[in-house]
Amino acid sequence: MPPIELQNKFASIVEKIEAIKEKETQKLNHLETLHVSLMDKAFKGEIV
Repeated sequence: MPPIELQNKFASIVEKIEAIKEKETQKLNHLETLHVSLMDKAFKGEIV
C-alpha cells in the first residue's frame, strides 16, 4: 500500500481532473445548444 501522502497527492490530482472534465462537459453542452440554435436560425433564413 502506498504511503498516505502519496495517496492524498493522487486523490488531489484526480479531483482536479474531475473538475476539469466537468467544466469541459458543460462547455460541450453549451456549444451543442448554440449549434442547434444556429442551425435552426439558418434553416429559417434568419441569418443574413
